[in-house]
Amino acid sequence: MNKTTFKLNNYEIDFYVNNPDTLKELPLFILNSYKSEKIDEVIDSIKDKYNFIFLDIKANKWSETLTPYKVPDNGIYLRNFDGKGDNHLRFIDDTLIPFIKDYLSKYNINIFKYILLGYSLAGLFAVFAGLKSKYINIIASISGSLWYPNLINYINNISFNNNIEFIYLSLGDKEKKTKNEYMKYVEVNTLKLFETFKSIYKNVYFEFNKGNHFARSNERLIKALYYLFNNVI
Repeated sequence: MNKTTFKLNNYEIDFYVNNPDTLKELPLFILNSYKSEKIDEVIDSIKDKYNFIFLDIKANKWSETLTPYKVPDNGIYLRNFDGKGDNHLRFIDDTLIPFIKDYLSKYNINIFKYILLGYSLAGLFAVFAGLKSKYINIIASISGSLWYPNLINYINNISFNNNIEFIYLSLGDKEKKTKNEYMKYVEVNTLKLFETFKSIYKNVYFEFNKGNHFARSNERLIKALYYLFNNVI
């Protein structure tokens, strides 16, 4: 497996290519994560079994980069969310993916599936950005922050793309057990969106994981990846 790190539009991006069989078509995974997250552990868990391209975008301004619209600080339960997720989606669609496609073309490698995945706020981004992206085929939201205020109305009023082939949703079974007046709706909202997506797309999957929001995040990412490789890709 080859790993390189590069900068593009002020983002630091880890770029993994695992292709020991020298296949000419590979799936591309796009993840947003904190610099502190140990994504190498996730990659190590799948590299001996699957071929893939994986982009890990270090999006440290999560409240700005990964949220769909502005939500002000209410002084109690919410900080400021700047809602510039559409800008980040444009970066992915119009700059990052074309850059990667051009690079891979030098090695005669094509991308045959585009997967956007994420944990927490990155899971929220995977849902709303994936639905609007001109490339994304598969969305994976792992413990996604789908409690986001007014999210259900927002999702119901956007135009979904025609590329979506599969949506994976997961949630910890204790995530709703919080005193936060917004975050306690995460399970209700996630299940509502699950039903909405099932009414639109043929292939949608939801599962519970054990624990609260902060329990074994990498294990949950790995579990999602195994599910996608074994059942979808």
